[in-house]
Amino acid sequence: MISIDLTKTFSAVDSQFDIEAPIAVQADWLPYPYCEVSEGKFCGSYCYTDPDVEVVGDISFLVRGYCDRCGQPVGKRFVIKFNQIFVSEDDGESYMFKGKQLVLDDALREQVILAMPNSFLCSNYCKGLCPVCGCNLNKERCDCDK
Repeated sequence: MISIDLTKTFSAVDSQFDIEAPIAVQADWLPYPYCEVSEGKFCGSYCYTDPDVEVVGDISFLVRGYCDRCGQPVGKRFVIKFNQIFVSEDDGESYMFKGKQLVLDDALREQVILAMPNSFLCSNYCKGLCPVCGCNLNKERCDCDK
């Protein structure tokens, strides 16, 4: 859980404070079956703007899995921009902070889910497999009638 103690920020309106914390990105947040996630980290800053708190930063993590087109093993580092305002009073649409604690977990999870591409590819130019003979078209040509 990433929790920010806001005690010192309430007396320093508009001052920025840095935050760096590990984040446990879960494989079920991603639209890719058979993947592993590791090395998750959030780096950023937060600022009390009276009455709200703005948190800005990057969510980074490594995903290992298999290309959806050619099936080759792939390791990719994702870096997702995060910019969220947390409010002190519930407006039904925003994330809230209560008292002097701000918990980032739900907002970070939502941002990861929304930012991930639908396909996990070894490259944007992956040609995939031949539908007839199954050869990897990134590595070899085939003479099949497609």
